[in-house]
Amino acid sequence: MPVFSFTAPHITPEEEERERSTLSEEMKMELHDDLYGHRHDLELLETDQLVGGKLAEFERELSQIPAPLLKDYKEAMERAPELVQTESNPLKFLRCEKYDAAKAARRMSMYWKTRRKCFGDDRAFLPMKLHGAMKDDICVVESAIVSILPNDMNGRGVLFFDRIRAIPPMADRDAVVSIAPRIGDR
Repeated sequence: MPVFSFTAPHITPEEEERERSTLSEEMKMELHDDLYGHRHDLELLETDQLVGGKLAEFERELSQIPAPLLKDYKEAMERAPELVQTESNPLKFLRCEKYDAAKAARRMSMYWKTRRKCFGDDRAFLPMKLHGAMKDDICVVESAIVSILPNDMNGRGVLFFDRIRAIPPMADRDAVVSIAPRIGDR
């Protein structure tokens, strides 16, 4: 999601359009792929057969990850298996990694490791909701450190991060870090 910056140069829509008009179709495609983090020539047609095979491969790859790196994921599976399925569905990780099962399995492992680091031993295994894992961060959410603005003219979500509100006593670093991944969910 785009974020407003006080230090980035301001470019008017007219200037942007003028620059776009000088680009070749190939360059436009390259810029689009860079902006959205994917390449059109790598798009896959998602079929039931592809998904089934890749999910099985994902499980095999997950079993190959060393135990210390899977510790948090395994604990999540023991403590809240339904949460693992709803909030870290393997298919989301596969899609993110263009169906590279090894990369998707590592990403899933790092997701749970990071989630535990951000939320601690107890809250990491609660639903990612204000009444769950973020229950101690309600004051941070209500302080409007991050505000959801109207979508830009291309339909992209826009977040505004007010750095002044993100310093003590308004909020501490851990609270800001814990809410950041969830603010853009709509």
